Amino acid sequence: MQRRCPEDLFALNISDLIVPKPLATEAVACRRAEKDDLDLLRDWRFGYEVEYTGLPETASTRAFAASTIEGHVERGEAFLLEADGCPISLCTHNARVHDNVQVGGVWTPPALRGCRYARHDVAGALRMAEREGATRAVLFTENPAARCSYEALGFQRVGDFGVIVLAI
Repeated sequence: MQRRCPEDLFALNISDLIVPKPLATEAVACRRAEKDDLDLLRDWRFGYEVEYTGLPETASTRAFAASTIEGHVERGEAFLLEADGCPISLCTHNARVHDNVQVGGVWTPPALRGCRYARHDVAGALRMAEREGATRAVLFTENPAARCSYEALGFQRVGDFGVIVLAI
């Protein structure tokens, strides 16, 4: 068993979202991921699971990652940020209750990091959620760079959050 806590818990009234300029000017675009994206997204989710959750680089982790992202895509919960038609970042809505949405699974390939793509992807996914009736968003992180990105979108720290990952 791995224990990962505490992490910072953040919340945002989506109407207070600070939309990044590249997203507002359509220099980048956020869209729902589709079945045709799954070959790429299976690899990206595997990278996320290994890097973020600390799962081992094994066939069972790869199968878990594939199943997880396939479910998100099937349910319309996976969002890709694109520049010039090329996917550059992924995020998901990993929970939704009434008008509240939880953002998770935020991942940008290492070679594309440092350009604020994840921030733009989260904002795009939240704009879609707002159009579909969501009014509030939550997420959690222990990553200092992610923390800065979320605060730049208007998220405020509201508490601590803990995650316990059981070995597969």
